[in-house]
Amino acid sequence: DTVTISGKINKLESDFKLILKLDKNQIQITSNLAIPSVKNIQEIARIGLTMKIDNSYENMEYYGKGPFENYVDRNSAALLNIYQQKVDDSFNTKYLKPQDSGNLSEVRYLTLSNDQNQITFNMNQAMNINITRYDAMDLTNAMHIQDVSLKDYIIVNLDYKSRGLGNASLDVAPLDEYIIKQNKAYEFTTKISFK
Repeated sequence: DTVTISGKINKLESDFKLILKLDKNQIQITSNLAIPSVKNIQEIARIGLTMKIDNSYENMEYYGKGPFENYVDRNSAALLNIYQQKVDDSFNTKYLKPQDSGNLSEVRYLTLSNDQNQITFNMNQAMNINITRYDAMDLTNAMHIQDVSLKDYIIVNLDYKSRGLGNASLDVAPLDEYIIKQNKAYEFTTKISFK
């Protein structure tokens, strides 16, 4: 079976389409997003899929750059390999101000599991992932990590494109190759299988 969902992201004035192909133990999601040139928005931070899954899927295995937090413009010290860790181990609580953290770059697949089941995400190209129990808006609005509550679910971010970090301490923006461009169409496919 195939389901198509179309819509518009008003703030970006962008059209999107999701095509879901459903099989017995697998979902294939193809995402299409066209971003026109919009002058009244900040730079786009990420393009991808975000979903919530059951809190019990705390075991994580991935093939990508690691084993520590890394980003598209800060990953030369990270090695491409298969890594295993707990979901909570990827989030960095040591920043002075709470912020989104734990990104992993160039990931080809991700498996989240509990004692009985597993969910595997296979990407058609290397992506950035961020798996956390913290909500990004809660982190943005908090002054201290103690002010932020863990969610009773896991948030999975699969990012086809992520903006680079640059160097905020020196007020240097990311290089042009690490900025998500407007006036461009983006398409990516992710297969999600269940065991």
